[in-house]
Amino acid sequence: MTEQLKALLIDPFNRDVYPIEIDPRNQLSFMYVNIGCTHVEAICTQDGQWNQRSHARITLYVDEEGAFVRHPGFTHPGLADVIRGTAIAVGPVNDDGEDTDITVTTQAMLAMIRWE
Repeated sequence: MTEQLKALLIDPFNRDVYPIEIDPRNQLSFMYVNIGCTHVEAICTQDGQWNQRSHARITLYVDEEGAFVRHPGFTHPGLADVIRGTAIAVGPVNDDGEDTDITVTTQAMLAMIRWE
């Protein structure tokens, strides 16, 4: 049995963050369905910038074409642009190039982001 990847779904439509688990074998198709897009883009944050409270890096998977759509969004002082639409947050990539579990709690993520 494959271990599930722990992640957070950031939902600007409902202005909430939900803990989720992703089967790594179906990660890309899961993201297409749950982000609601056909192309995903990974945004990797820098140590201590976006996630200032825990100094951990986060990888955000977002709609690659989200900047062209006027969906609700979110931002954080450490991000240069507004992220439009739903996003999935996971931990940093490991030495094998695979995503790791998110270590930020739902409450901490809610405290970090600002809804647009």
